Amino acid sequence: MSDSKTLTYRDVIKLFGSINLRVSSVTELWEQLVRKFDGAGLFSQMNVGRIEIEVTIESGVFDMDGNDEFYTYDCGGPVNEAGAVHQNYTSVNGGVGRVSAWPVEGYTFTDDDFEVLDGFGNIISLFMARIRLSTNVEKSKYVDMLTGLYNTAGARMEGKKSEAMGKLYGMAVIFMNLRDFSGINKRISMKQGDEVLRRFAKLLNTIVSMDRGVAARLGGDKFLLIIPKTLLDTALSILSVVQIDIQILDRTEQVDLRAWIGVGVAGETDTFDEVMDKASSSCEKAHVFHSDEPIIAE
Repeated sequence: MSDSKTLTYRDVIKLFGSINLRVSSVTELWEQLVRKFDGAGLFSQMNVGRIEIEVTIESGVFDMDGNDEFYTYDCGGPVNEAGAVHQNYTSVNGGVGRVSAWPVEGYTFTDDDFEVLDGFGNIISLFMARIRLSTNVEKSKYVDMLTGLYNTAGARMEGKKSEAMGKLYGMAVIFMNLRDFSGINKRISMKQGDEVLRRFAKLLNTIVSMDRGVAARLGGDKFLLIIPKTLLDTALSILSVVQIDIQILDRTEQVDLRAWIGVGVAGETDTFDEVMDKASSSCEKAHVFHSDEPIIAE
């Protein structure tokens, strides 16, 4: 740190350089920052009485609904409320962030303080982006890049986990193959077809959220649900006819999604692979026989 009482931007850079980059979340990063900055006297040198960080992460492939995060440090003493400074910055996934700081009572931030606080916010943003990238690289092994649902590997991982924990019995696997999706792509374009798939994925997530389970895209126009058998009738009713409105230039196109559907219900001794085979075979039968009704294999 500097010998003078005023903290410099270089001091902040040094402290950030000592941060363990192997953190896996913004929360871990914030907790580590508070420990190091407080221990090094950053807050007291800058006469900071309270500092807050707000993070809004926009919805994306890995966070379909987005989320807000809030972190705060309070020295516990009175602060100069009128002397607060705020800095906005771009967050990950096109979101926004905001760093707010209040000086201790009787102190007003200087231009040097503003420079340090500005750097604080910018570096926080860079760290968050790094954490996000690392997390997304790991998730990409198990997540479908287009819809944010699990991919085949992710669905298998979750199914095997349920099997290992003895929670597979009483679950149903729904295998879906959307009908004539190539024709839908030709009618509304592949770009808008991708949007239809994303909307359908959100519907599957809604079904899963009614109780518990897993929604997955197995590639192309094939999807999978793993849900409790008690939710099966409700899910099949929702999936019987799905209508999605897509805006194309100045008109709205309604896309009616129908699927060949096969269901496998887990028995007491079934493995996940066996239930998957039941569902996949049933879906294939529904396709071959042009069945409008789901084919269920107990």
